[in-house]
Amino acid sequence: MGKFDNIFIISDIDNTFLAKDKSIPVRNLEALKYFKSEGGHFTFATGRSHFSLKQSFPNANELLNIPAILANGSYLFDYSTNEMVEPMLLEKDIALKVANYVIEKYPDTGIRILTPQKTYYGTINKYISGEIERYWDPDFSEIHPPENWTGENWCKMVVRDAPDILDDLRFCLEEHFAEQTIEIFKSEADFLEIQAKGCNKGRGINVLRQKYLKQHQNIKIYVCGDYENDLAMM
Repeated sequence: MGKFDNIFIISDIDNTFLAKDKSIPVRNLEALKYFKSEGGHFTFATGRSHFSLKQSFPNANELLNIPAILANGSYLFDYSTNEMVEPMLLEKDIALKVANYVIEKYPDTGIRILTPQKTYYGTINKYISGEIERYWDPDFSEIHPPENWTGENWCKMVVRDAPDILDDLRFCLEEHFAEQTIEIFKSEADFLEIQAKGCNKGRGINVLRQKYLKQHQNIKIYVCGDYENDLAMM
């Protein structure tokens, strides 16, 4: 019996577990090692995919001892088995309608599409160019112009631009698609994310609780985050 046997910590990654320069603070790793040695359970809840998470944490299968909540709750991923769990995707027709609306109304915004298999870079501006320079992985990244979009298998669409432009776009999307099945939120000031309605980190925790945590009695779950996309799990 360890002092943390029924304690679960679920943490955001960027600007939460990682430092602002994207480095991993040694004190976080040391604290996590001790926490797990006393029976604690730890994972991430992030907007990243399972493949982009491993860019920062190549040893994810050792670091995390319960499945990760990925793409803001679009799916879970068990690094010990390389298994994807319960994906929740955008409806194909809605995804295309939203994407075409964004391109028509704000043609200079950058758009990135995340699927469970790859990151697709669509319309490219300075924000998306910066992502490509930093995160491009030939196994999981592809340039995918709008004329090739089908809307199929999208976890989320991420729009990148200046904060004030994204605020205006968000207002327009919320008004134009008020009756549609989408969720809109910011994960940072210059990140606007569009997912299926009800798809968020809180949904990911519910899946985790039902599939993996129900065997634990009197569990306590603590969550850590820094931005709007963390509110649902809090």
